[in-house]
Amino acid sequence: MIKNFEEFKSKVICSKCDWSWQIESEDERPYFCHKCGYDNKLKEYDIPALKKWQIENDFPFSESIKDGYIIREFKNDIDQDLLVWHRDYENRVIEPIGKTNWKIQFENKLPVEINKQIEIPKGTYHRVIKGDGSLKIKLIKK
Repeated sequence: MIKNFEEFKSKVICSKCDWSWQIESEDERPYFCHKCGYDNKLKEYDIPALKKWQIENDFPFSESIKDGYIIREFKNDIDQDLLVWHRDYENRVIEPIGKTNWKIQFENKLPVEINKQIEIPKGTYHRVIKGDGSLKIKLIKK
């Protein structure tokens, strides 16, 4: 529980996946990362709480593992405001599964369509921009 109101306005960066968020109110777990499930205050993962939070808050994507790859599927009715800027700690390649007109944007560059494998270098800020229908991608660690 946070005691200092000024701390509510601070930005938190997850120490495990670099997802960031703004603390705007006194939440029960303001240091709990809603991307990877790591509680940055308790220094432990809470995957059941993460799955519950994602369902309750209509998280923008779901993940599964197939053939050793992470498959991420973004819903077709997702609010664009939920597709926030973030960066990963690993070099990755994303590969679309099926046709899509969704886009990805890197830092100060123009968005590009996700129509082939796209490399996401470690530490690069990026975001997904909604297109028509859903988006299904394969995440490949390099």
